[in-house]
Amino acid sequence: MRRYRQAIVMPEWAGRPVTKEVEGWELITDYEPPVTDWSIGVVDLSHRPKALAHGPAAEGFDNITPGQAIWTGSGFACGHKPGEVAVFDLGGDMQVHWPSQYYTDMTDAWVLVAVMGNRAVELMQRMVIIDVERPETDSPFYVATRSHGMDIQLINTKAESPCYLVACERSHGQNLADTLIRNGRHLGLKPVGLNAFDTWLKEFRVQAEVKRSKPT
Repeated sequence: MRRYRQAIVMPEWAGRPVTKEVEGWELITDYEPPVTDWSIGVVDLSHRPKALAHGPAAEGFDNITPGQAIWTGSGFACGHKPGEVAVFDLGGDMQVHWPSQYYTDMTDAWVLVAVMGNRAVELMQRMVIIDVERPETDSPFYVATRSHGMDIQLINTKAESPCYLVACERSHGQNLADTLIRNGRHLGLKPVGLNAFDTWLKEFRVQAEVKRSKPT
């Protein structure tokens, strides 16, 4: 089995990582001692499948436009640019098989980090100069922008419990994590494990289903 090397190493003060191996990835599920008193939690999701869909594959996403982020039931499809959709799978099969040749797998090329918690917006406002809230809409949205010298992709999930997803090129992954930590530690940021994110994801799925079932 292929083994993957993590692009992000969390600081020692985060605690001793509790890990498990899944499909060749060593994943941090929690820390010892358990992390509980955080107002911003940062989780490395780089193991999750990611892709760029183009051509006929992009056209299959209901005419998604640049800047839109659509919940698919297991992740987000985002309008990256005209004729191109960025796909982030958050809860499906780790060994995803993209439907056609019009998908370019980006799992190894991009890192993905979740920034969660009631002060997450304050951190994101320190990371980028654009509006990361857009209070006029309750729909998720996506932006490709710059942050501290890096090209990043950012999704505001618009969840009841705030969560932003941030992606960048793998070569900038550690820089992204270090920048988040440097700008957020005084706000109560702590690295947290996948168990915390899985709890958030379960709640978000319920919220998304309730929203979907409401008449328009």
